[in-house]
Amino acid sequence: MQLVAALGECGSSAAIPALAAQIHERREDVKCSAIAALAKLGDSSTLPVFLDALTDRSWGAKGYAMAAIERHGDERAIGAVCARVRAMLSRHSKRNQHPDTELICALRFLQRYQDDDRAN
Repeated sequence: MQLVAALGECGSSAAIPALAAQIHERREDVKCSAIAALAKLGDSSTLPVFLDALTDRSWGAKGYAMAAIERHGDERAIGAVCARVRAMLSRHSKRNQHPDTELICALRFLQRYQDDDRAN
């Protein structure tokens, strides 16, 4: 895990494929660290990796992915972010388990595309 975090701090884009391979790692700390490192190293070209991370079962991985999408996302992410917001809201009221920060990241992202019909 420390190696993954270090790659995010001092790594280069050459580390992106190795980090991307870890986003569905069994260990929570490894996958979350990989997504966080990718958010630091990546750009809009890594958006497909962040969208893939949204499909992980781990709410932690989804939270890191949403923060990365907020930072690097573009209109390609609108549908996935809207779907995630709907899922969070339906579960949030039942269990109140999802961190509000993920929802805030999603809403800030969607605000950039408020005039896009896909964001409604």
